[in-house]
Amino acid sequence: GFSITVTLEGAQLKGQGTGQPAFDLFAEKKDWFFLKVVEAKIEFLRDKDGKVTGMVLYQGGMEPRGVKIK
Repeated sequence: GFSITVTLEGAQLKGQGTGQPAFDLFAEKKDWFFLKVVEAKIEFLRDKDGKVTGMVLYQGGMEPRGVKIK
């Protein structure tokens, strides 16, 4: 399977896909981030209480969704 690990290093949010190096994520607006190294965006999904429950990766015309594991 494929997963994306999202971490905060200092003030910089990073995303790392399975078998890939970590890349910086840049804020576009609340819950929306983009990458500079590839044409891709990430949207974080929240529940009614405002807690992040998952994400959508927008890349190459695809929109796979993922659920938060930890």
